[in-house]
Amino acid sequence: MDNRKSFTPVAGFKVGILMLETQHTLLPGNVQNATTFKFPVIYQAVEGLTFSQLASGEESADELIKKAVLNLQEKGVSVIVGACGSFAQWQTRITQYASIPVYASIMAQVPFVLAGLPAKQKLAVVFATKSAFNQRVVDECHISDRERLLILGAEDVASFNDFYDIGSEEVCEKFEQEFLQYLVEQQSQNPEIGAWLLQCSELPVYASKLQNLTGLPVFDQSILIDHLYQVVSRQTY
Repeated sequence: MDNRKSFTPVAGFKVGILMLETQHTLLPGNVQNATTFKFPVIYQAVEGLTFSQLASGEESADELIKKAVLNLQEKGVSVIVGACGSFAQWQTRITQYASIPVYASIMAQVPFVLAGLPAKQKLAVVFATKSAFNQRVVDECHISDRERLLILGAEDVASFNDFYDIGSEEVCEKFEQEFLQYLVEQQSQNPEIGAWLLQCSELPVYASKLQNLTGLPVFDQSILIDHLYQVVSRQTY
């Protein structure tokens, strides 16, 4: 019998990040850009998983995601998060087999945010595509007050597709201007908005400017990851 302990060739990573095998530009602020964080994170691509499978919640993705989650656990991380907001489709399912905490998407934080907002206010949730919000996300993330959500989509910004497909500096700057203008207009049309939640991991890049323009709290996955790192790495006082 081999009594040797399993060997992990890396150490010191508290946060493990599930991600798609993406090829587009990843700006600082994006969860998949490691410079976003002031501490080390370790990435695990879900091999063979497409965005279409992820966003639609296809059952064929179950085993692919499970394999990636278990690979991160074996590397010794203390908490697992998802880089793409559409991992919300598997939030509860992952916790059925994971042995450490998992916050697959910023959508898992929606009940927390709503609990703190004044009762008459709404949370504006900004997706890449509005179709990514469905009943399965509501169920997986235990969202009980759907009527207090204003669902928006970056897809409504003219330059969004070019931002994904081309990703040049010029295109990125154009998208930034148009995207921020779009959200300012949404605030004007919907004064009941009390906070923003950026579901898409591309969008935290613009969180600071969005807050400066609107004066509202901005929640996103990068901030949640910062919080979770502190939760699993407490300092002695």
